[in-house]
Amino acid sequence: MSIVISATSVIKPDPETNGVQQAARAGLECLSNASLTVEDVDFLVNVGVYRYQNTCEPAVCAMIQHEMGMCLDPRKTPVKKNVFSFDLTNGACGVLSSILTLGAMLNARQCEHALIVGIDCPPSEDEDPNFPINPMAGAFLLSRSAESGRGFGPVWLRTSPETFDGQQGSCDLSVHGTDSRDKVDVVREPNYIPRLVSFASEVVNAYLDEHQCPREALLLVCSQPSATFATDLAEAIGLPASALVSTFEQYGDTHTSSLAVGHQMAQAKGLLEGQRVLFVEAGAGLTVGCTVYT
Repeated sequence: MSIVISATSVIKPDPETNGVQQAARAGLECLSNASLTVEDVDFLVNVGVYRYQNTCEPAVCAMIQHEMGMCLDPRKTPVKKNVFSFDLTNGACGVLSSILTLGAMLNARQCEHALIVGIDCPPSEDEDPNFPINPMAGAFLLSRSAESGRGFGPVWLRTSPETFDGQQGSCDLSVHGTDSRDKVDVVREPNYIPRLVSFASEVVNAYLDEHQCPREALLLVCSQPSATFATDLAEAIGLPASALVSTFEQYGDTHTSSLAVGHQMAQAKGLLEGQRVLFVEAGAGLTVGCTVYT
């Protein structure tokens, strides 16, 4: 059985709600787009890295699950099935990491639907002009399908053999003290983007060559940590500018929501018909993920 995208959704930043609430809204809208409810979901995964109030425990996904009204107290709200929810944090590559993981889980358990949600937001309820990521909430609904010729190809996740974080997010308790729950410092190395483009193109070219995937009729949906990253990557892997879904000018760096934003934009513009989608995520580590979706 192949794994297909049944629906996506994107929720724009809302100063009146926190990250957990926005991720829950994205998940509920995604289910609504597929004419499903929370009781149809077998697995729920949160891929967001930067969290409201720097929450580490409990798992943020558990809070998103509760906000969605999914599998609450079974004595008060009986449900037809349980859901297994968890955080999966792999920097900017969380969606493809989840697709790899959930594909195996759906097929092994013969389950039907898995929901991926994510948002990267500043820890404070107030807007932080120094926070470099646009806090868009995104969601993917994955489903099993017996339809031939549809679904994700092999998913690659690769980390550079050379140690280079490139971008780090941290909170120094000795500096921020009692304000630490509302502070995060995101620091980017000056040569981060050029090195990320170089490693991403190396991984993607190797993927396309090994799987004998022609570059014609490929639509590139990728991370966009800078204004030039996506165009430089497209050129480096031999794709024309017309094959790129460019989101940075309108939305900026949306980090773990970038693939949902790109897929939603491509769908709205009618670009998905007859196209194979090359999904690429790239971020600190350096870490790159890629796959082709038919």
